[in-house]
Amino acid sequence: DRLFSMLQPICRPDGSAFGYEALLRGREADGDIVSAGSLLSVASETQLLFTLDLSARREAIKAFAAKRAPGAKLFVNFNPSSIYDPAYCLRTTHTFVRDMGLTPSDIVFEVTETTEVKDQAHLRGILAFYRQSGFRVALDDIGAGFSGLNMLQELRPDYVKIDMALIRDIDQDHYKQSIVRHLIGIAGETGARIVAEGIETEA
Repeated sequence: DRLFSMLQPICRPDGSAFGYEALLRGREADGDIVSAGSLLSVASETQLLFTLDLSARREAIKAFAAKRAPGAKLFVNFNPSSIYDPAYCLRTTHTFVRDMGLTPSDIVFEVTETTEVKDQAHLRGILAFYRQSGFRVALDDIGAGFSGLNMLQELRPDYVKIDMALIRDIDQDHYKQSIVRHLIGIAGETGARIVAEGIETEA
């Protein structure tokens, strides 16, 4: 009962909220905040990733439903290696989404790059399962880590999130501009929408 979700806005160019990314947090008995990284690390060591993943998405959906943001999307991170029973996971998620007064089209599941995806067939199966039920899929942190263009080609996501390392100071870096311009072009050709992470200055 000490897990909760914070919602970070994903804004359109005019500043209005297109959606929110759910950020998992925990709270110590004394009230101190526990980061998602610490929670995931302990869950991995104790073989509780599946349990934590289910709890995290429930907290995310609950927080989003309470926000009452009509038309907005909820982006929920998930680690493919934590899902060993896609059917059960989907059923419980689908039921909870409905119970909270939402629809699957409100939810975008975001594949994180924190670990290299070794079984891409398993991942494709999970994502196909989710899409058939009306959920959407995002690929996180393009331009960093393991995924890159190969994962983009393999997964054909609905949304592509460009890593903040490519976005920060892009106004001063023509090389970054060229890379991002091409990523936007590739995404546009496949029908994916682009989210840029790390826009923190006016420039």
